[in-house]
Amino acid sequence: MFRGKYQNKLFSLFSSGGSQPLYGWIVKEMSGSVHQVKDEDLKRTVLELTGTNIATAHITSPPPPHHCLGLRLPWITLHLKYFNQPFSFEVQILDDDEMRRRFRFSTYHKETKLSTFLTTMPLKLVPGWNIVQLNLAEFTERAYGTMYMETLKVQVHANCRLLKVFLSDRMYADEDLPSGYRL
Repeated sequence: MFRGKYQNKLFSLFSSGGSQPLYGWIVKEMSGSVHQVKDEDLKRTVLELTGTNIATAHITSPPPPHHCLGLRLPWITLHLKYFNQPFSFEVQILDDDEMRRRFRFSTYHKETKLSTFLTTMPLKLVPGWNIVQLNLAEFTERAYGTMYMETLKVQVHANCRLLKVFLSDRMYADEDLPSGYRL
């Protein structure tokens, strides 16, 4: 989708405040719900994903017919509100062995598990708003001994409120970001 296009230091993949926040995403609602709500803490419109389990509601970028995002920025940041219910998100990457690998971060896994194509890792969140910043290049090197090349797909599951998802060249403190990227 973005392979071969100029990618600056920051790339916004999702922003709840835009006129079309789900542009570039596909929504799946089975026995869950994905809709915009006004968050009482932030006093802003955010996307709420709820479901009886994590599989019943999620958003995925890119939508068909695109097969990959092609984003080369190694850091992913999510601004999300955690409800103390099961939650997960996944990032699919391409490494220098040309292998597609997935990292699944979840609040319900207790330990890291590694297989050829999937690594699951526990995610510790506090109830309320969280800034999750992950170095995909470091995870790729530690898990597989290979080099991160690009992010292919991002999927965010229930149960959370989502304000922002972006990729960056490095980790940024919230105050060092442009206003549109801050929590």
